[in-house]
Amino acid sequence: MAKVRKKRKKFPWLLIVIILIIVPVVYFKFIQQDTGSKVSYETSDLETMDLESTVSSTGTLAAVGTVEVGTQVSGEIASVLVDYNDKVRKDQMLAILDQTTLKSSFRDAQASLKRARAQYELMQVKFVTDSTLYAKELLSAYEYKSSQTDLINAETNLISAEISLEKADQNLNEYAIIRSPIDGLVISREIEAGQTVQASMSAPTLFILAEDLGQMEIEALVDESDIGLIAAGQSIRFSVEAYPDDEFTGVVNQVRLQSKAVSDVVHYTVICTADNSSRTLLPGMTATIEFIVDSRQQVQTVLNSSFSITMPEEVLAKLREEMKKKMENSERPPEGKLRHRDRSVNSEDTGMLWYMAEDGSIGRAIVEKGLSDGIHTEILKVRNLPENAKIITKVNGNSSTVKSSSSRNQMSGGHRPGLF
Repeated sequence: MAKVRKKRKKFPWLLIVIILIIVPVVYFKFIQQDTGSKVSYETSDLETMDLESTVSSTGTLAAVGTVEVGTQVSGEIASVLVDYNDKVRKDQMLAILDQTTLKSSFRDAQASLKRARAQYELMQVKFVTDSTLYAKELLSAYEYKSSQTDLINAETNLISAEISLEKADQNLNEYAIIRSPIDGLVISREIEAGQTVQASMSAPTLFILAEDLGQMEIEALVDESDIGLIAAGQSIRFSVEAYPDDEFTGVVNQVRLQSKAVSDVVHYTVICTADNSSRTLLPGMTATIEFIVDSRQQVQTVLNSSFSITMPEEVLAKLREEMKKKMENSERPPEGKLRHRDRSVNSEDTGMLWYMAEDGSIGRAIVEKGLSDGIHTEILKVRNLPENAKIITKVNGNSSTVKSSSSRNQMSGGHRPGLF
């Protein structure tokens, strides 16, 4: 009996290879391309708001009319009559120096004066006698001249003794008592009873008095890149860490010409004044300041980011094609009109905004920029913006289909749209 051999089926390897080649091609050609081309837009209207341009800085608060009280004589502090935060009147006693040494100096000066006066009176009598003898030729010219010189020296010694006595009296009865030169408030006391102070080339500081804490002074450092925007009379607002929720106001009083280098950066000192009738602000506080350079009320604005968004390549290609057709169908403009195309877009004064019309179409508008606060920019004029169009503020999509609108020319042939 003959055996029947079954024919074995072969696996379709060729079909598998074909599938492995076709599936990725189809995926990347159709599916992935469709996924990548899905782009969404974030939009907003032109916003009406108040706008300010400011310069930021920091400074230190100080009392207006601060006076440092020192001493002109050396000695030991016998007593201190005032303390921190005490109110004082002009000529009020603040401290007293020990007067023992000063009294001794005063008595010594008195004795020196008596001695000088007696010597002067003696020289006067001698000079009168010598003058009589010289007239009778009983005294030589040299002896007469010597007598005259002795009288002059005695007179000068008398004057010096009088001055020394005046100085000793002043030290004892005036400078030994430290008095307030102004009506004010004691904000610093640098001495204690029993302490010795030395009056040398510069008078040591014993007290610091503030004339009026109702007005405060702020010494701010402004970077050299911003100092050109600061001027006397300019308004400021500031805050201090002690009251983070409160806002204070002031005015620029002076811009000093002397520069300071802080960490290799050049700064200029700006002096501001602020009202402190509430006595809230204290000397030494650190103020975070905003100098108000310029302001606008209720103007149309857009986000600064709207000027540098990215757009899908297909949108750019479509706009280039539309512009090309428009240029082909339009007549060549007069020579004078062509000059407007040389003006750049997205410059300091002009910019380009992308918008979405009511029908969903994408376009762009040319605007003239105004004031900016670093986040928003004022729109002075706008061209080609349809009614009820939304400003595109952000584009969300696959990065492979999006090109930077700020890094490439949007017009065919390198031309830029005409401005106002």
